[in-house]
Amino acid sequence: MADAAKSGDVSDVTAELEGALATLETALAQASRSAMVIRSNMAQISTLADTVREMETAITLARQSLSVPLAGLRVAEQPALRAVPAREQPAPAPEPQIAAQAPVEAAQAPSLASTEPGTGAQVSHCLRVGVTSKGGSLDLKAVDGSMNENPAVVDVALLDYDGRQATLKLWINQS
Repeated sequence: MADAAKSGDVSDVTAELEGALATLETALAQASRSAMVIRSNMAQISTLADTVREMETAITLARQSLSVPLAGLRVAEQPALRAVPAREQPAPAPEPQIAAQAPVEAAQAPSLASTEPGTGAQVSHCLRVGVTSKGGSLDLKAVDGSMNENPAVVDVALLDYDGRQATLKLWINQS
């Protein structure tokens, strides 16, 4: 009986050792597969690390450039302005109603120089004019054109505009 107990113990130990070896082989195979996955991803990880370093460098340079005063930077040259050809005049808009008010300033108005060299116009009156459109929005270009048609008008200034009504200031010659 002692021999039977010893052979049973040996077979149990052998079975236990074989089980442990099988578990060890399975663990080694899993570790080998994991190592291969890590090796295959090492190139991607290295590339990613290089990209992150480049981004950090770019961010550092951008922060440095933001702290540089703007006066030290070279200013790009502006191209020369070109003359734009005049457009054809659209059909005339409906005539606005004009309501002139009493002169705001009398003969003490300033002398305005015209755009032509050597000529200047003495201003005798300054008027405030209210203009209202009968229908639709008020065309300020048409109003300005109609005001400037009169040779006595030296200058026109827009004081207020709300789409349908405008308040203008007119400077008129002495004559």
